[in-house]
Amino acid sequence: NQQPDGFGLVQRSREQSDFQDFEAQYERRPSAWVVPQGDWGAGSVELVEIPSGRETNDNIVAFWRPAQPLKAKGEYSFTYRLHWTAATPPGEGIAQIVDTRSGASGQDKSRLFVLEAAGDKLKQLPADAKPQLEASADQGKLLNQVLIPNPETGGWRISFELAPESAKAVELRAQIKLGDTPLTEIWTYRWTP
Repeated sequence: NQQPDGFGLVQRSREQSDFQDFEAQYERRPSAWVVPQGDWGAGSVELVEIPSGRETNDNIVAFWRPAQPLKAKGEYSFTYRLHWTAATPPGEGIAQIVDTRSGASGQDKSRLFVLEAAGDKLKQLPADAKPQLEASADQGKLLNQVLIPNPETGGWRISFELAPESAKAVELRAQIKLGDTPLTEIWTYRWTP
């Protein structure tokens, strides 16, 4: 729960064929990236999916929530830079989760997730480095967590199974680290049955 270097919503897919929507043209939409200026204090970034019955409603938002609740009639100042860009936001060479796949795992009602991570921080790891996977679910259980090198990309593959139990929605997170040093961005995913 510390102040992030930056956060936002990133439009990664730039291929029209990924969306097949000539009117909305999602592949042309910019990313919005917030870079905090000064000390915002401890807190977290919240990612929210607003329920919507229509595809045309933009219903995903991200915002900063201070660890200490804001008081009514209080005065608060948060200075930031806002970047609108088609490029990947700044990340100081941190690797990205470039692909997410999900399907039935063959184990009861479990879901298999397979993520691909790629980027310079992963390619530059010494051969004897032992990165660790940090994965979590706010409900249910994660099973069979695996982190293996991907020799085809020079990156790493993450896989795990989600046993949602009776959850109606599960917030998933994953990141590759070397000790306390993040090697990848934090992957966040909301699974619903």
